[in-house]
Amino acid sequence: MRKNLHLLLTLLAFTAFSIPAFAQPVNDECENAIPISSGTHDFTTLEATTGGSGAYPATCPAGGGSSSDSLYNDVWFIYTADFTGLAEFSTCGTADYDTNVAIYQGTSCPPSPDDVIACNEDGVTPDGQDCANFTSRVTWEVEEGSVYIIQIGGWGSESPGEEGSGTFTIEETMPVTGPPNDDCENATPLDLGPQDSIVLQFNTVEASTGLPQHEVPQSCFEPGEEFVYNDIWYSWTATFTGGLEFSTCGTATFDSRLAVYQSTTCPPDTSTLVGCGDDENADNGVPCGGFTSRALFNVEQGQSYLFRLGGWSSGDRGAGSVLIKRIEPVVPPANDDCSNALDAFVISQEQADNFDFIFEGTNKLSTGQPQFATPICNNDGDFRDVWYTFNSGENTELTLRFNKTTTNAEFIIDLFETCGIQADPLDGPYFCIETEDFDNTFLEVPLENFPGEPTEYLIRVSTRVTGGDLPGDFWFQLVGTPFSSLEALQLGAFRFFPNPVRNAATMSFKAQESLNLQAEITNSLGQTIQRLNFGQIPSGDHTFDVPTEDLQPGIYFLRLFADGAQKTVRFIKQ
Repeated sequence: MRKNLHLLLTLLAFTAFSIPAFAQPVNDECENAIPISSGTHDFTTLEATTGGSGAYPATCPAGGGSSSDSLYNDVWFIYTADFTGLAEFSTCGTADYDTNVAIYQGTSCPPSPDDVIACNEDGVTPDGQDCANFTSRVTWEVEEGSVYIIQIGGWGSESPGEEGSGTFTIEETMPVTGPPNDDCENATPLDLGPQDSIVLQFNTVEASTGLPQHEVPQSCFEPGEEFVYNDIWYSWTATFTGGLEFSTCGTATFDSRLAVYQSTTCPPDTSTLVGCGDDENADNGVPCGGFTSRALFNVEQGQSYLFRLGGWSSGDRGAGSVLIKRIEPVVPPANDDCSNALDAFVISQEQADNFDFIFEGTNKLSTGQPQFATPICNNDGDFRDVWYTFNSGENTELTLRFNKTTTNAEFIIDLFETCGIQADPLDGPYFCIETEDFDNTFLEVPLENFPGEPTEYLIRVSTRVTGGDLPGDFWFQLVGTPFSSLEALQLGAFRFFPNPVRNAATMSFKAQESLNLQAEITNSLGQTIQRLNFGQIPSGDHTFDVPTEDLQPGIYFLRLFADGAQKTVRFIKQ
């Protein structure tokens, strides 16, 4: 029995050494690349290691649809071209996992990232359909007798990534002729006609991806979103000054992206971008189906514009119609940009309950600033935002009262220390509030951890439009102990009448001393409507007319300034 056990152990040991249970592919390393020619070949990346002796390129040619950290579990082949022309590599529908491929010029192992000539992650069939299982398809120019290294792996947002098996083909293919306006230099001239409106049919299935590349976040180009993929071009010289809509909203078969440049140069510089659209809503607030797009912007008569229409990713291409039409001038909110934040301030509980002050706003037609961090409580997608600044005074706690005037809109309210720098959730005051977390259109939320000394902050009110949420109108209040950097202007027996006012208004008061009196009328958004200069006035009784005839009905504030002091009066124009 002991002799038989010894023999059994010997056989098991021999088997373990001679037949590995988890063998790596023989071509796991670039140095062991399998020579191939044109045709169909089996492959597997099961148990392959990542990287090996080859470095995936830091950048791929525009439109490759791959990124530097997304090729895992790679195997290698070395291909000698047996023809001169256009070669097609394809795992399209012939592999059981999400493939990724890079093709290099030459025979050096490891290949240099500079040697990459083609790459693809998610391929598209000749008729514009996505390859099954997110498999790959890519073409490149070859010369008979030339040698190319092929690296096949799998996609993954992080290690270990995808792996699997299948077949791939390399074969000669005919060059595909793209749309006539595939290149900026061949942009199709537009004529909007007597109605300043046109609808055009288009197809981007065979379009290539061109420049410019938006390397810095800008408008609807979020970080990492640098291209309009598979793009086609139109050109136009404006025949009027006003607003223009450029739209595939609900009329394209793919996730589109639009860009418009005020330029005659191809490719245009990114600084000339004047209009941009990615995931948008229609005028009625319904999301544009299929992540289609609208760009609303202003044009100037006689200026030249280049219109760029394509996809959000390399796999986004297809057909549809595009609308270009004249609209009313596009007027973004005054506080669309953080640098133009409107003033808000802390008010008392009594002032809040009496609605003496409300800070009204809208993020309709706002554009967002993608170079700033997205809201921590919902940080994926495109956002439209407006900005307010306030001083926390001596408060350590405040109450935010926020109301959705547009009841079906959704907002995210968060705090910034300065433009571009969010409040730190771990250090000091911080909040990120989503209105969709509340059942009512009105919400009241305590805000904590303010420093207890006068400190300037910024409030951002944004809407995530990628998910189909609707921007809209709102108002808010910040409730606590009021703070003002200006002393109260002391005016005896002050009266402002009538209030509400229909036409002209009058104010009267007694000045204790001579004053250099200035005033401004602001609306509930904090925008200055009128400036008044009463000049140097002596001490004593005074009566002044306040021009309000041209004001639209609504809530306004008369702010008087003199010698570093201020007095504010709220009034209603009927």
